Amino acid sequence: DGISVYLKSGELCLVLGGSDQSKSTLLRALSGRLNESDDISGTILLNGIPMPRSDRGWRKICPYVSASDATHAAVLTVRETFTFAAECTMGNSSDDMIKDEVDQMMNRLGLSHVADTVVGDENLRGISGGQKRRVTFGEMMLNESCRFMCCENITDGLSSADSLGLIENINSACKNYGCAALISLLQPSDEIIEIFDKILVLTSQGLAYFGPVDRKILAEAFLEEQTDDHHNGSICDFVLKHSLSGSVEEEMALAKRYASSEMYKQTVVELAQLRANAPPAHDRDIHKLVPNDHVTKSAWYQFSVISARRIKLICRNAVTWTRIVIAIVFGMIIGSLFSAL
Repeated sequence: DGISVYLKSGELCLVLGGSDQSKSTLLRALSGRLNESDDISGTILLNGIPMPRSDRGWRKICPYVSASDATHAAVLTVRETFTFAAECTMGNSSDDMIKDEVDQMMNRLGLSHVADTVVGDENLRGISGGQKRRVTFGEMMLNESCRFMCCENITDGLSSADSLGLIENINSACKNYGCAALISLLQPSDEIIEIFDKILVLTSQGLAYFGPVDRKILAEAFLEEQTDDHHNGSICDFVLKHSLSGSVEEEMALAKRYASSEMYKQTVVELAQLRANAPPAHDRDIHKLVPNDHVTKSAWYQFSVISARRIKLICRNAVTWTRIVIAIVFGMIIGSLFSAL
């Protein structure tokens, strides 16, 4: 309730909060991925126009990236995985344009040196966990309609070095493609936090802070009296220590302090300017703001792309060849029993 933020093209915003602060629900609500079990009320508006809970056009603009990498085909290479994603999302682009876009994406995400390595899984050795997470992000970025991304705990299970490299690559890709990203992380290091342009801090009582990554400004927002406490420890520990105190009264006081701060007033001014620059209500059309959900490729093209992928999966599956060999061997054995008849 009462959460007002804004992001410009190319900006990254870090979402911090406790495990029970509904960060996941916020990200899924913004990206149109709410399900029936989500207890949420209200209306999602795009330029003042009500949107359905799961509008397909908005989902093209705002992809959602989770911490799971289980959806990849283990036997496909990084290049093949990106190429399939591009063929499905890049509309009427030619094969050369798709190849160039895939090469650029792999270069920006630092995956060029593993382009022809299989993704792999627990049974097949492939790329590392950090590289696999970059593949997940790259697949979403290859959507030519992508303008805003919601990423949930995308560094879970990664080492500190892989986590830092992942966020650096995401920042580079967002800057190059003009895409904004809202990313929730658990206990990120200062090196990772300093990559972000803004921080969004949530408590059980609502919004506690939204503004730049600056220790001095954060200290003014979270400390009633100026001390040297903010110089000790990491930014994440400092923020969560003072925002998740466990006391409802203290969290409410923190929310009120932010609501009366200059940072909040600046946010209100920015949002007012965005609303002022929006088209008049009678000129607003939801279908003009989001891409339509009509398929731009022919049925034959879709069939050929999916068939080619399926054939690769079947041919590279060891179980398939094992079954063929077993069938041949058993056929020969059974046939030899009747050879003398």
